[in-house]
Amino acid sequence: MKFFSKKFLTRVAGFTAAAALLLNLSACVADDGGQSEQQRFDAYLDTLPAEFISPQSLDVNYLFYRPADFGIEEALLELPYTDKQGWDEGMQATRELLDELNGFDAAKLDESSQLTLSILQDYLQRQLLLEDFFYLDNNYLGSFIGFQAQLPLLLNEFHIENQHDLDSYYHVLETCGDAFSNYAAMEQERQEHDTGMSRSILDKVIEQCAAFADGDVNFLIESTEQKIDAADFLSDAEKDAAKEKCAKLINEDLCEAYRGLGEALSLIEAPDSDLGLASQPGGQEYYEALLQQSTGVDMTVPEVKEYLENKYQELLSRAQVAVFKLYQQQPDRIELLLSGGAITFDYGDFSSAEEVLEHLKEACKADYPPLPELHYEVKQVAESMKDNFSPAAYLSSRIDAPQDSPEAIYLNGEFDPSLFTTLSHEGYPGHMYQHVYFRSLQLPAVRYLIGYNGYSEGWATYVEHNSIAYLPSDDRALLEFNDIYEQLTNVLIALSDIGIHYEGWDKAQYAAFMSEYFGELPAEMLEEQYALNLETPTNYLQYFLTGFLYQDLYNEAEAALEDDFSPVDFNRILLETGPAPFSIIQQRVYAWAQIEEEDTGISKMLPHAA
Repeated sequence: MKFFSKKFLTRVAGFTAAAALLLNLSACVADDGGQSEQQRFDAYLDTLPAEFISPQSLDVNYLFYRPADFGIEEALLELPYTDKQGWDEGMQATRELLDELNGFDAAKLDESSQLTLSILQDYLQRQLLLEDFFYLDNNYLGSFIGFQAQLPLLLNEFHIENQHDLDSYYHVLETCGDAFSNYAAMEQERQEHDTGMSRSILDKVIEQCAAFADGDVNFLIESTEQKIDAADFLSDAEKDAAKEKCAKLINEDLCEAYRGLGEALSLIEAPDSDLGLASQPGGQEYYEALLQQSTGVDMTVPEVKEYLENKYQELLSRAQVAVFKLYQQQPDRIELLLSGGAITFDYGDFSSAEEVLEHLKEACKADYPPLPELHYEVKQVAESMKDNFSPAAYLSSRIDAPQDSPEAIYLNGEFDPSLFTTLSHEGYPGHMYQHVYFRSLQLPAVRYLIGYNGYSEGWATYVEHNSIAYLPSDDRALLEFNDIYEQLTNVLIALSDIGIHYEGWDKAQYAAFMSEYFGELPAEMLEEQYALNLETPTNYLQYFLTGFLYQDLYNEAEAALEDDFSPVDFNRILLETGPAPFSIIQQRVYAWAQIEEEDTGISKMLPHAA
């Protein structure tokens, strides 16, 4: 399962840790037995789901409707954890699997298989970028995207459709205390290696644990009871017993696990200084490896910084042109907006999130390939989870789910028409549309098990900024300018991420940088954004860097093809390529638009991407 969340607060992200995906990655290329290279490769791909996903992984419940169909053995599921030995074994298995993939002759495969092979090779190579950074990367806790913050919603979405699911749910609740103890012990080890959380972040995690342990968990009990009531494999008496047992495990074992985690973490000594990765041993090298692994972009940190600085100047020029036009039309409102005053935008006369999504579904057909009818539900985030959740999030469906299975979009708080672009990010033509479109291609299952956050969040960010064109509003020109201003802000936040984690900025340097562009800002605002950057290195680059690069590709292809350019065809290339590194997406767009890589354009700015 993956949760995709709105930019700025990626509090619920893809669940599977890289280490979990690296378990069990040993597979053998079968003896050819007279098979063609294409047949051997197809057969090999069929073995990979069981190699990528451990039978005990909690992901099995969220990824598969019938895991046995993918060769995954039945086992009780449990929370993820990897120690140093498991990490090393996983990396060695990754290297062996990469060697096996390299043994296939790509020239003898069809075009689709060549693409799958290239993406799998790239994906595994990017996992190996993190090999030497166990203590920096093997972190389960955090106040924004830590596992303890995600777990309540993961449990809320756990499928109970057979006895094995129910037994696994029991097992997860019964063993969560042991898993949390491992997380606390790992944090202690990380502190001993000078790679752990700062005191302020650690304190926030402790506060979260106390809040959950002493809070209202009825939302989780109620959702569990609803699933048990719908379980046709249980008798009425068995349902009553199951509900009683689950309520007890949630009220006692789960809450006690959070209480115990908070107490264990309170005993850990952490540094008072709130400094980024640059202050930790190997932190700069890790940051660059993490950037390339998480974004799928083959740029060094200095190259990314230069690209973002150039992007800022480009956006600034666009903003100046837009301001000039708006002054002629709405001088009072544009002056109020530029001075930071409160201004109300017209986002259309929508009364619900569903209305917005249905409007976007129809409006985006002019620019995006058609998609079969899909079903979705808009759900409210539980009150007890609102403080640790983003404004909205899309929950991806299982890869083999029935076609009529509903997708889920979570909304944090009451609906407001200003959520228009947020819903475009999560729904149409964002995460939900992209995920369902890609799943409809019916590619080998392993393609749905590997993720490039830079691809998924870059796509959603790219389409979000273009969705303003679909607003039924008289304020569209003003909203388009506001969007440019927001993108300028995004560039500065991304540059701040580099400053904090690669160049070693402290809070004062960060505040000085932001004040240079925004003037004097409230201390509370600076504190909050600094904390977000500090705790989530490269997170913003997964959204903004790749989002900008996709828009650059669009602009470059449009300029090359002129009247022959089709937005639908361009977006189809991105969608049908699927989660992949930027270099592969760029190559496919260039081939379609007949752009030579030595031509002017973003190829000049990406020396390692071609």
